[in-house]
Amino acid sequence: MEQRELKEYLMPETTEEALDILSDTHKKICILAGATDVYVGENQGTDAYLDITRIGLSYIEKREGNIAIGAGTTFDELIRSTLVQEEAACLWEAAKNLADKTIRNVATIGGNICTAVPSGDSLTPLLALDAKFILKSSDEERTVEAKDFFLGVRKTARKANEILKEIVFPIRQKSENSTFMKQGRNSEDIAMLNVAVCMVLEADDIIQQIRIANGAVAPTPVRAVHLEKALQGKKMEQVLIEANIEKLEQDISPITNVRGTAQYRMDVSKVYTKRALMQTYQKIKER
Repeated sequence: MEQRELKEYLMPETTEEALDILSDTHKKICILAGATDVYVGENQGTDAYLDITRIGLSYIEKREGNIAIGAGTTFDELIRSTLVQEEAACLWEAAKNLADKTIRNVATIGGNICTAVPSGDSLTPLLALDAKFILKSSDEERTVEAKDFFLGVRKTARKANEILKEIVFPIRQKSENSTFMKQGRNSEDIAMLNVAVCMVLEADDIIQQIRIANGAVAPTPVRAVHLEKALQGKKMEQVLIEANIEKLEQDISPITNVRGTAQYRMDVSKVYTKRALMQTYQKIKER
């Protein structure tokens, strides 16, 4: 294997310093925090690694009707947060099932997002939670909705001179809850597929809001918009789900690889989506 010389390893102390470094358009800079997904050969031509672990992006806060999570927050910190557990069950469940503890101790939610692997365990929960991503450069700060951020396998809307600063999503309503499920060889394995559901019920079990996100079954994590439309405004019950689950085929496009065939992924996605819908409903009724 060809050895490549790393020219610089940079560790700024502030966000401003990090953004100044990224404003140098003559360099190819790879941002890292936990560095759990930095492979030899993945960053060909990289001039420098920018380590952002010291710039203060690790926090979980309740703010103006939203939950705000710094992009440098580790998955272990998400698991230990009662705020995340109470307000974003699907994200908390995803964090618990991501890799093993040694990875969760250092892997960050921002890194999982920006790596943009379709099977990323935090991506479907953030779609289901209707999250927004705050991106910052030395010139501006902008907001991109999660559903618009993922452009392809390992491709995102983040510009080369930007840092993902923060993830925000609305505080859970009284009659709202969410669920995350994944299929793999074990709970710590890379997902063959995953699903997250967020549901709000009205009186008489009418579905007021429903967001369903599926991962590892398309080039990006996707919202099951056709299935959502079929369920919205209807009474939540098993027969409703069974009657409409085939609409999931309009939203996902799994492929065959070493982890499973396209047809198997399609069939199991339907099963897991049904389970996640029913489990979310049960959580709401039990509160």
